Amino acid sequence: MRSRAFVILPALIGSALLVGVPAVAQDTTPSVTYGGLGFRFDPSLGTSVNVTDVPASAGGPFSFPQPAHLTFTIYGQRPESGRVPVVGDGAVVVEFYRVVDMSGAPEYVQEASKLQTLLSDRPDLRALTVAHGQRRDQPLPHVPMHEDAAQVLRARASYTDRSEIHGISYITAYGQDVAGFGAHDFEATFQGFSADGTWLVSVVVPLDATMFPAQRPSLTFATLADEAKYLNQAARKLTAASADAFKPSLRPIDALVGSISFAEIGPSPLPSESASPQPSESAPPTAGESAVPTATSTLVAVPSESVSP
Repeated sequence: MRSRAFVILPALIGSALLVGVPAVAQDTTPSVTYGGLGFRFDPSLGTSVNVTDVPASAGGPFSFPQPAHLTFTIYGQRPESGRVPVVGDGAVVVEFYRVVDMSGAPEYVQEASKLQTLLSDRPDLRALTVAHGQRRDQPLPHVPMHEDAAQVLRARASYTDRSEIHGISYITAYGQDVAGFGAHDFEATFQGFSADGTWLVSVVVPLDATMFPAQRPSLTFATLADEAKYLNQAARKLTAASADAFKPSLRPIDALVGSISFAEIGPSPLPSESASPQPSESAPPTAGESAVPTATSTLVAVPSESVSP
């Protein structure tokens, strides 16, 4: 069974200020680090963090093999016994994949290779956001993989280059078809690599695009050309909007990406597949046992850096 733990970040900050201890205000942006991997994030993105070591998965008839990775899930305050949102359930998700561990997951290898080529060749990303009337035309690299939906839209694509990380940022939408977009159908994502190329990092943030209707309209298109016209109109609307027209704003998302750090990395927090001992011959699991490794979550101590004596 997956165990979960979470930390409510601002509470300690508030109590320190209320007791009247002399203090000098500093950076109040919460930060989280686990095994040397970390980032800072604005409270508008969430106030609690759950960290999960996800083991590699062999996949199945309807799912791709998945490499081992580390997932940070950012979400709002909840009672201590409240359910922690699962990945993809409206929470902000930051994932770290060690590139060498992707060898057993061909689809992830393909996405990583596409991203490496894109960052090496540096094509005009605006041309890659235009729909041409083909359902899966020119999808931008994206992990984690969407196994039951296609990337139907791309907008606001740009390169991000920092000392610690480089990659691409864009807004996208996934679906099995195109029948009109509502405000909640979009996500902002960053896909990139650490400066030394050893880690692939994915940031996915569900968006409320207020320039679209709250309720998804029901549209039909006579031809693929009509569908492409609608997709391009939607992409232009997303591009023309200000960063603060989205909820959350795109500004703290960019700031999170810019704060991602590998500076204090020592041994990887994830076990290396290449270094893992070979499993010994053993009897199959008995009834009630599971042969599938389970994800484990870790309580992360997030120190308050907002006040000093």
